[in-house]
Amino acid sequence: VFGEIGEVTAPESSEFKPSFERLLEVARHPFLESHVIGGKAVLPVAMIVEWLAHGAIHRNPGLELHGIDDLRIFQGVRIDRKTSASLRVLSAKPSRAEGLFRTKVQLAGTTNGRDVMHAGGVVVLSSGLPSAPVASLQVTPRGYSLDMATSYAKRLFHGPQLFGIAAVEACSADGIVVDSRTSPAPWAWMTEPLRSTWLADPLALDSALQAVILWSQEMRGEPCLPCAIAKYRQYRRSFPREGVRIVVRITHASDHAIRCDVEFIDREGLVVARMEGCESVSDPSLAAAFQQRQLD
Repeated sequence: VFGEIGEVTAPESSEFKPSFERLLEVARHPFLESHVIGGKAVLPVAMIVEWLAHGAIHRNPGLELHGIDDLRIFQGVRIDRKTSASLRVLSAKPSRAEGLFRTKVQLAGTTNGRDVMHAGGVVVLSSGLPSAPVASLQVTPRGYSLDMATSYAKRLFHGPQLFGIAAVEACSADGIVVDSRTSPAPWAWMTEPLRSTWLADPLALDSALQAVILWSQEMRGEPCLPCAIAKYRQYRRSFPREGVRIVVRITHASDHAIRCDVEFIDREGLVVARMEGCESVSDPSLAAAFQQRQLD
């Protein structure tokens, strides 16, 4: 449950070297109070993307984030107000092909004396960002049944700092379109941030994953959580401050799995970033956990 693929222990090998370590505590990362499931604060997938990207760039200075491939969430990072998690981001030596640098990365931690791999993927770096593709995803323009205040109260588990979705523009069998805010400065979310600016945009990325939950709730009557992203590409150094339009196109939906592609589009209609093969797992039992949004 909770969007995970399964536990992986003893994750590290000589191929990987530490990029940085971080002690995850609610007091130092207050945004976690807005991401509580089943009474536990859960590190968002969007922040995992950010920290894996930082880990790759930390060992490859001078390059820029272009994306991440094959991101998999193996075991979520969960804490309460009085506990903490010791995390470390590891990265391997990059390989170069077609002008891009690909670096394997892992988010590892220690739980009850055991080493656990929480997530892994391949960060894609470049010396300069390529031109953005033309926006291509479309969704049938049908209405959504609730306003956002009600959606955050009844269909999502996110608190005020992660109220990223401003409005739902359309929601139909083939997808959902939302207007999203973008992230405040990193210091607004945590003490001692790793960087003064974001590499991606955790709030916008999280809003896309929230939109998938809203789609699942609206069309299937049950919530879901993300577990993997096959491909993410970013076409500028930072997301626009005025927000983005997020188009989620459903490509597969079975009893327990949802797969979609996502475009983040600016006010001029230009693609800021794109996700392909974004996977979520759905489960009716998540509904009760979503309502336990206060920290133990």
